[in-house]
Amino acid sequence: MIYNVLPATDTGLDDKQLVPVADSTYFTESMVKKSHGDRFLEAQTGDFVICFYDADGVTPVTPTAGTVKPEMSPIDNVWMEPGVGTITIDAADIRVDSDGLSSYTIPVFVGGTKQGRVTLADIAGATYFKAEFRRFK
Repeated sequence: MIYNVLPATDTGLDDKQLVPVADSTYFTESMVKKSHGDRFLEAQTGDFVICFYDADGVTPVTPTAGTVKPEMSPIDNVWMEPGVGTITIDAADIRVDSDGLSSYTIPVFVGGTKQGRVTLADIAGATYFKAEFRRFK
């Protein structure tokens, strides 16, 4: 299941699921499943991926500065860092170039999760981003 990070307000770009870059914390929708009217968390493994775009919202770019910090919440307002992978990603390591190789390890989360969030700080060289928390059984 893929959970996209959502903008705080309508951007008019919803069809692309792009969010304007700003120093802020962004959240996914709830990841809690419903079964027979009861809420429960499934134990799953998941990861976090992100891509930045220029002003046209189409062309991927490599930021020149900034940080990206993904976290997941297993219970109300308690946020956890990934168990494996880069905890705070240098945005310049999220590369889009001819070899297509980024120099960070994709963050991986294990366990039940209610929601994902990502905090962007001091991002330069990008106008929009798309971020996904992906959950696998």
